[in-house]
Amino acid sequence: MKIFLIRHGKPIVKLNKWTNITGYLKLFRKYNRSGIINDKRNIDRIVRIIGNDVICFSSDLPRAVETAQQVLSNSNFEKDKIFREVELPVVRIPIIANYFIWRSISRFFWLIGIKKENYRREKKRAEKAAKKLIDNAKDQNVVLFGHGLMNSLVAHKIKTNGWKLHIPLRINYWNVIILEQ
Repeated sequence: MKIFLIRHGKPIVKLNKWTNITGYLKLFRKYNRSGIINDKRNIDRIVRIIGNDVICFSSDLPRAVETAQQVLSNSNFEKDKIFREVELPVVRIPIIANYFIWRSISRFFWLIGIKKENYRREKKRAEKAAKKLIDNAKDQNVVLFGHGLMNSLVAHKIKTNGWKLHIPLRINYWNVIILEQ
């Protein structure tokens, strides 16, 4: 059996604007409500990778749901907030940066444990998400349409259960992490 962890497609919202923390938070809210840009080439590639006989799950955030809808041609799939992206701490520092720099700063502070309760909670959520995917992969391949950091955490939890991990060199939109039993 296989589990495919697919990162959502590229969001419609433009993320390269330079801003302070207030602007970043507004942009982040927009990002969480954003749909994705249609990308037929990547959709076709993912359809070839995952095949037809799969059980599908998705984060309940619009960019993941829309990715699932485009790949699955609106077939049924379960939406669950357990698969949402990791909630990173907001670090209020007086700089002007673009979205990617702000996210990198937040990830850094999350990884070093600035908000330990958040870190533990997210790791526990990844563990529950991994269990849900493993439990459903007993007789059929499973697909998750999710998010970069959470997919990575879930992949490593699944790997600790004896699954073989095939991870792309770069994690980008539309990337597929494959785990095999």
